[in-house]
Amino acid sequence: MKYYRLSYNSLNEKITGTQFQCITGSVGDMQNDNLPFEGKIENDFELPIPILEDKANLTPYLNVMFISSWFLVLENNFITFLKQFNFDEIQTWSIIIKQKNKINDNYSLFYIPKAYQSEVINFKESVFYSCDFFNHIDNIKKEEINDYENYLKIREKVDNENRILKYNTLVLNLNNFDKDFFRLINCPFGGNFVSERLKNEIQKNGFESMMFEEIESIDNKVKVIY
Repeated sequence: MKYYRLSYNSLNEKITGTQFQCITGSVGDMQNDNLPFEGKIENDFELPIPILEDKANLTPYLNVMFISSWFLVLENNFITFLKQFNFDEIQTWSIIIKQKNKINDNYSLFYIPKAYQSEVINFKESVFYSCDFFNHIDNIKKEEINDYENYLKIREKVDNENRILKYNTLVLNLNNFDKDFFRLINCPFGGNFVSERLKNEIQKNGFESMMFEEIESIDNKVKVIY
């Protein structure tokens, strides 16, 4: 079963109404460094209040530019639809959307606490190297990385040397992976990903404003084992 990166389709203005649906509003704590990008969020935080552009349409997946990518703004009935499929625990927070002096309370902030970079990325079989920050051609050094924890240590070491960590090949092992919705973050390749089964059902049920890219089509250096 193939997997696809899920993203907002900014080019389909017939559906979305405008390229960027929301660029203003109350940010809340969305850009607070204390808000984690992984793990369950236990503490209360100030929720955002997006203000949609006048021409923007209300779609199942809203594009709110000031909200970090590990949070999604989804219509509540779309979240109900997603709950039929196989993925880990989710957290949701009801938010309000403002547009033209009207208020819509049918949306929530959507977050999956668990990220899968340590399980999905085969760091040992991938090929990493470091290079000068501004010169990616000369002074190249191969970096041996065994797992995610090792990756974080090597990345920190490379950063301290004013160099950058890159890859020639990144191997993702999705063989026997059964989740329909998962995410990767704080690693060489990230995003929200859905199974082919979920992608097909989203399209079949008419949920629009989303774009699906098969993983290997995004980056030819990424190799997926299905």
